[in-house]
Amino acid sequence: TLPDALREIHTPQMLIASGGRGSGDGVARLNAYGLGFFVADFRDRVYWNHGGNTVGMTAAMGMLPTEKIGAVVLSSLDHTGVPDAVV
Repeated sequence: TLPDALREIHTPQMLIASGGRGSGDGVARLNAYGLGFFVADFRDRVYWNHGGNTVGMTAAMGMLPTEKIGAVVLSSLDHTGVPDAVV
């Protein structure tokens, strides 16, 4: 099991509105922010993710903890959507 501190950063702390970008099926989907990770629903599984940009670089990270898989993609091009698309 996860240590308490690590579990806390993956626990939803702030809900994020979908902005009308829902699936249209009327079913609520998890979309929140923990203490350093976004926590969302991906194909009915919990999905942890985060990314960022700085001058000349973009990064994206995503994990499906129940499946025990994850990916980190680093790019030497800033403000590109490629890492998110690959993850």
